[in-house]
Amino acid sequence: MSDDQSNEFNADAPAWVTVEVPATAGGRLALLGFPGLLMGADSLSYIDPVEQNERFDQLYQHGCRRFYSFVHEDDVPADALAQTQQTARQNGIEFCWLPITDFGIPDATTAERWQQQQADLQTLLQQGQLIGLSCLSGIGRSGMMAADLLANAGMTPDQAIAWVRQRLPEAIENPRQEAWVGS
Repeated sequence: MSDDQSNEFNADAPAWVTVEVPATAGGRLALLGFPGLLMGADSLSYIDPVEQNERFDQLYQHGCRRFYSFVHEDDVPADALAQTQQTARQNGIEFCWLPITDFGIPDATTAERWQQQQADLQTLLQQGQLIGLSCLSGIGRSGMMAADLLANAGMTPDQAIAWVRQRLPEAIENPRQEAWVGS
C-alpha cells in the first residue's frame, strides 16, 4: 500500500455524510446516526456519554448550531432524548426533536412543525451553516428530511432525492418516504 492510501481509522474525520446544498453560501447538511448510541453485549442499546459529547463537539467545530433528531421515542433508551438535548446544548447546539417512526413519514403534527421551520432553515443554509439531521442510522428518515429541505430550496423532489443519494446511496428507504419529499 502506498503512503497516500491508508485503511487506518481517522478519529478526526467527520462521522457523518455531508450533503452540500447548492445555491447557498456553503450551506451543508450532516446526516448521521443517533449520537452516542451503542449496542451492548446484551443486545441492549445505551448512550455512551463520552462518545455523544465528542460527536456534538465535532459537529460544533464544523459549524453546526442546530441539530434535528427524527428518532421515535421507542427507538432509543428511555433517557436518551433528554440526555442528548442536554449534551447538544452544552456544546452550543440547539436540539430539535421531530419524531418519525422508523421507515415512516412525518405525521401531521411533525410535518407541520417541520414546515414552520423551513424559512429559518433556508436562512441558516444561505448563511453557510451546517445543520445536523439524525435518525437511528442517519439513512432513511434523515435522508428523507434532507431531500425535503432541498426540495423546499427549489429542487424538484426527484432532483432532491438524487442529490442526497449521490452522497448516501441507501438514503430514503422506501416509496412512501420518496413520495413525501416536497409534498
